[in-house]
Amino acid sequence: MALIVGGKSPHLDVSRADSIENRLIKLLLYLRQNRPTEGWDQFLTADGGLRWESIAVAGQVARRRPRGVDRHQASGRAGHLFRSAQGLQH
Repeated sequence: MALIVGGKSPHLDVSRADSIENRLIKLLLYLRQNRPTEGWDQFLTADGGLRWESIAVAGQVARRRPRGVDRHQASGRAGHLFRSAQGLQH
C-alpha cells in the first residue's frame, strides 16, 4: 500500500507526492486541462480522486530484471494494486 498511496512499509518509505495514486491523479488533471476533448474526466471523481472502476491496471515483465526479482512480480503487483484500489473507493 505504501507504493500506491504513500506511507511506510518494511521495505519502502514513499511520500504521498511520490505515490502511484498521486502521480496518476496529477497526470489525469494535466490531461484534462490540456486535452479537454479526449475525455480524461471519465477517470476522475468530482472531487479530483481516481475513479478506479474506470481504470484498467496491467503489469509487464521485463526481459532483463535485477537478480532476485521474480518474473511474475510485475503482474502480481498489478493485481495487488487493483485489489488495494477497490478498498480505497468510498
